[in-house]
Amino acid sequence: MASGEAEITHLEGSELLDSSGTPVGRISRVYVDPDTQRPLWGLLDTGLGGKHAFVPLAGAQPSGSGISVPYERELIRKAGAIDPE
Repeated sequence: MASGEAEITHLEGSELLDSSGTPVGRISRVYVDPDTQRPLWGLLDTGLGGKHAFVPLAGAQPSGSGISVPYERELIRKAGAIDPE
């Protein structure tokens, strides 16, 4: 596991930044591959009426203020939100 990936699993509660560094929400949970322990998905609290969205963490990098992913904010937001229940 790369050192960046190890750091990502410890960033639950951190801010998620899009490809341009714009904040999108907070990571409430990181899901890892059970065999490799590599982070696969982040559950994003979008702040839109308690909605959450899953964001793939492939290509994600720790950033000074959170986790940066290679996706634009609008793509993340339009991917579909899920109810907390």
